[in-house]
Amino acid sequence: GRWEYWANSLKMFSDFPLFGTGLGTFKYTYFLYGKETGWVNHAHNEYVESLADIGLMASVVLFALLAVIVFSLLRMWIARRHPEVKPAVLGVLTAVFAAFFHSFFDFSLRIPANAFLFLALLALGMKLATHRHEFTHEI
Repeated sequence: GRWEYWANSLKMFSDFPLFGTGLGTFKYTYFLYGKETGWVNHAHNEYVESLADIGLMASVVLFALLAVIVFSLLRMWIARRHPEVKPAVLGVLTAVFAAFFHSFFDFSLRIPANAFLFLALLALGMKLATHRHEFTHEI
C-alpha cells in the first residue's frame, strides 16, 4: 500500500522536479507510475504528494512559510508568562504538530474542513501568543 504509493509518487516527482504535475492532477498522473488495479487518488503522505503535485520550488516556499509561522508561534509561546494564555497556546501547538505528524501517513489537509481547521488553529495560536490584556477604567 502506502510504501508503494510513496515510491511511485517520488518517481513522479523525479520526472517533474521543479514544478510538479500540477495541483489536483495526482490521481490522473499516478496511473502512469503505479501498477495498482484500483484508482489511487492520493499518495497517503501530504509531503510526498505535494512534491509530486506542485514540485520542489512551490513545496519549499509552502513548507518554509509554515515552518516560519510555527517556529514564530513556538518562540512567542516560550516568551509568554500569562498563566491563562500559555496553556491555550500549548494546546494549539500540540494540535498543529499532530496535524504535521498525521500528514506523514495520510492526506488530511487535502480535505477542506481539515485545512480550514488547521488554518484556524494557526490564526488562534498567533492571536493568543500576541494577546495583550487591555485594562478598562469604568467610571
